Amino acid sequence: MRTIYRLLPIIFSILFFSCKDETNDQTQVRRPINYTILIDLSDRILTENQLDKDIYLIESAFQIFKNKALKNLIITSKDRFSVKIIPQKNSKVSKDKYEDLLHIYLDELNVQDKNSTLISFSNSLNKTLNNLKEEALYSHNRKDYFGVDIWAYLHDKGLKLSLDNYDNTIFILTDGYFDFEDQSHVIYEKNQFTSTIFLSKLNQ
Repeated sequence: MRTIYRLLPIIFSILFFSCKDETNDQTQVRRPINYTILIDLSDRILTENQLDKDIYLIESAFQIFKNKALKNLIITSKDRFSVKIIPQKNSKVSKDKYEDLLHIYLDELNVQDKNSTLISFSNSLNKTLNNLKEEALYSHNRKDYFGVDIWAYLHDKGLKLSLDNYDNTIFILTDGYFDFEDQSHVIYEKNQFTSTIFLSKLNQ
């Protein structure tokens, strides 16, 4: 199942939910899930507490992913979770290193390794994200950061982010503010949101 990529016409943090097939078969085994988080580490991270908010969202999404993976019998789970860094010219962040550390593909693991790898990933996630935070904040001068081209990234890699026969969920953490209290001005269209309201929907 492929996600249809559409960006709302503003720069905000946007959540993409893939469409789910309607079915009347209540006994159908759920599709494996594929959570992909794209993070923009341009000068937006100079906004006060922005990376802390990003870390909170990533850890919250992973916790929901972990709970779902465990419910699906870890030994047979094919669920996937990954954080990907949108490329930025002259970035000092070790993109490949962090993308390697910030993904777990249960479908690629041996049965006997799945549970221990999930636990290890869970235990190391916060430390890895905080190391990324330190490396990403290499300057407090906005001119030292280049913008990212989300449109080009999705054009070149968008189709590879979703997997056939998976329920694909893609998060984009980019310019904008997260509204933890007031949801009255949230912009949404079908399954696309410009706030963190999606976290509760992931639990459904």
